[in-house]
Amino acid sequence: MANKIIKSLFNCCIAVLVLTGCSRDYTTYYADTETPGVAIFSDKGNNIFTCFIDGRSWRTMDRVQRPFSPGISYEVTIRKFVTANTQDSLVISWEGFFSNNVKDPGAFSLSILVSKNFAYTDLTALEGKRVPIDGSHAFFTTNISGINPTGTLGKGNIFFKQLVLRQVSNNLYTGQMSGLLEADFNTFKVASGRFDHTLDERQVIL
Repeated sequence: MANKIIKSLFNCCIAVLVLTGCSRDYTTYYADTETPGVAIFSDKGNNIFTCFIDGRSWRTMDRVQRPFSPGISYEVTIRKFVTANTQDSLVISWEGFFSNNVKDPGAFSLSILVSKNFAYTDLTALEGKRVPIDGSHAFFTTNISGINPTGTLGKGNIFFKQLVLRQVSNNLYTGQMSGLLEADFNTFKVASGRFDHTLDERQVIL
């Protein structure tokens, strides 16, 4: 009887190790030694965005595929929202958390008003450009706990060092996006923002 119990426990341990081994993390964090608290600025598809929000280190969650999960947990999405107004809205949204508070996630987003016929080629035209975010036609938002009331808009700028999309089929795209950003919400600032992502067809919805 004791041998059966030991054998069962051993098999359970093996099963746990196998299932854990099936997890895959697509995010790589290289700490910036010159600016502690954020990752280095890269364009290698490290799948991460880091910055300081109100002076505190903030980063996106890891892009992970776990056992029994229906898909991958993504740290960034790009989506065009069709509105009833004369313009639609393009939203880039990063999901993350303060480095010392993994259990309280939130989002940092950029919204840009775009034309009704906005296409992926209009987005890729931003590669190599610094885009001013005026707080009206383009603005930053957050829903990070304890930072600012929902609806407060931020100004600033974003630089797309890399913004490549390839249309793999109708309305499906893959590519890369990397760059820098900073934002000012009046009561706090977002500084040293740097992002680096590969993009697949589940992240880009235009």
